[in-house]
Amino acid sequence: MGRNEESVADDEATRRSRLGQLVRLARRQTGETIDEAAARAGMSPVTWRNVEAGVRVKSFSLGKVERALGWYPGAVEHFLATGEEPSPSRRTDELIDWVLGLDRPDSLKVIIIRALRQGGDPIDAVLHSSASSEEKLAAIETLRQGQATRPSGQP
Repeated sequence: MGRNEESVADDEATRRSRLGQLVRLARRQTGETIDEAAARAGMSPVTWRNVEAGVRVKSFSLGKVERALGWYPGAVEHFLATGEEPSPSRRTDELIDWVLGLDRPDSLKVIIIRALRQGGDPIDAVLHSSASSEEKLAAIETLRQGQATRPSGQP
């Protein structure tokens, strides 16, 4: 392997390691275990652990991680190519801004924001959260009210 090829391989290994750190951090922010995140993403816990460990996995698995974490489609491949770190999708950011502007208790906002950051259906995320039944009900009612009052295409 020539010096340039070694450098490219080192860059890729470094980025995969950093990707693993970012995925772990994002998962921990949701409060999920590896098993919970993997189940929600539709992959095995072994594959999720490999991503967090910086091990190469198939592209479709990376897409599942992106969706589970609410990142833009293609954000991981873009990061691996450029080093530009993935971030929540703009839509997720807009929804979080909407939640922050609500006249609701902060504890309820936290439940809803965590659900939005998990990607997928926020109502499912609320139902699977550790919140009390009353908090889940209030969060789901808020999300449904938001769906009824926001322009089409925005929950």
